[in-house]
Amino acid sequence: MATAEKVRHRLQTLVRGILAVLISFFCFVNAGYSQQSYSIAICSGTPFNFIQPGAVNGTTYTWTAPVILPAPGAVSGGTAQSVPQSSVSQVLTNSTTAQATATYVVTTSSNTTFQLVVTVNPLPLLTSSKTPPAVCSGANVSYTPTSATPNTAFTWSRLAVTGISNVGGQGAFNPNEILDNTTINPVTVRYSYTLSANGCTTYNEDVDVVINPIPFLSSTKAPPAICSGTTFNYTPSSQNANAFTWTRAVVAGIANGAGSGNTNISEVLVNTTLLPITVNYVYTLTNSSQNCSSNQQVVRVVVS
Repeated sequence: MATAEKVRHRLQTLVRGILAVLISFFCFVNAGYSQQSYSIAICSGTPFNFIQPGAVNGTTYTWTAPVILPAPGAVSGGTAQSVPQSSVSQVLTNSTTAQATATYVVTTSSNTTFQLVVTVNPLPLLTSSKTPPAVCSGANVSYTPTSATPNTAFTWSRLAVTGISNVGGQGAFNPNEILDNTTINPVTVRYSYTLSANGCTTYNEDVDVVINPIPFLSSTKAPPAICSGTTFNYTPSSQNANAFTWTRAVVAGIANGAGSGNTNISEVLVNTTLLPITVNYVYTLTNSSQNCSSNQQVVRVVVS
């Protein structure tokens, strides 16, 4: 019996030793072939260069074509590399408006593998019109920028423009400013937008706003005086208006009632006093092609 016990005890010890060796071996094997994973984030169109942390000098890398999510066409530029490289490096372009990933399986010159997940952030772009409706001089320029990329921030700058009295300006989101066109022609003002989202920036998204001029009289606003009882004739002219209307209020000392009309004035004015009296004709000028009307333009005639 003592001999049998000794044999059984030795067998148990041997089995335990073999199991310990096997467990150690499998742990070693698993440790040697476990796949590490690394993650980096880049902006669309920006090259990346990745070297495995802790890698010995001279380590080279090959890799498979990346798996693209959420859809295969979301990212372009990812290809397999069978020739050993000193780093994992490619230029990836995200053609969508949301984040996408490219996942590589990389093999090192030490015959170990790891996974590299590259998050490719899109460059935010304006989805709002870059040619909004024209604005009349002196009216508020209001533009609401939008982008399909979530959480996009907007800033803008505007240079001084010949024909616009405003100095250059800058701000965030909506300009909400009044611009004055000092010419007789439309003037284009450019707002240069910068968009930022997820650490990626797009510069020079340009929005062009046409500032139409306010029409004004080029004919004299102080015509020669007339004598009471004679006809006042006035033909308005303008370099940038194609329609004219006028009104005349009742004036103390002038027998005429209130009057109004289009374009030319031709009426007899009667002064019932012994003193000269000024009669005001208030013109409104319109450029129908630009949908801009003038402020009041006053023509003053003295009736003696």
